[in-house]
Amino acid sequence: MSAEAYTSLYFVRHAESRFIEGQERERGLTEQGNLDAKKVAQLLHKEDVEVFYSSPFLRAVHTIQRLADLCGKSVFIEEDLRERTLSGTHVKHDDFYEAKRQLYDDIAFAFPGGESGIQAQKRAVNTIEQMLGEHRGKKVVIDAW
Repeated sequence: MSAEAYTSLYFVRHAESRFIEGQERERGLTEQGNLDAKKVAQLLHKEDVEVFYSSPFLRAVHTIQRLADLCGKSVFIEEDLRERTLSGTHVKHDDFYEAKRQLYDDIAFAFPGGESGIQAQKRAVNTIEQMLGEHRGKKVVIDAW
């Protein structure tokens, strides 16, 4: 198989962001998160990435936007790369970390109105498989969940 046939995926986890109840999609990065996003851009810039995908959550977009700008590319927003829905109701800050722990301890568990790890994984994998078909032989950054 020639080198052109290989597709490289670079998975980036969003940088630090403070939990703000009810603002899952809108919250940006902390000062440390911005510094870390700058490091991500410096590290990956030499890779000549061609395509950038992000979840719709601002903290994810902000984490890879600097790198995309350096490469002269746009960030494509993909809804199905979003973090899983924790529950149908807002989770209070004091309960947030315990709720997350419960979800990570049992990937099949979901709170009412929420999404299990298995459900979120299937959603993301389907999306990534589509990207692989569409961007064969390219270098792709994905910032998701």
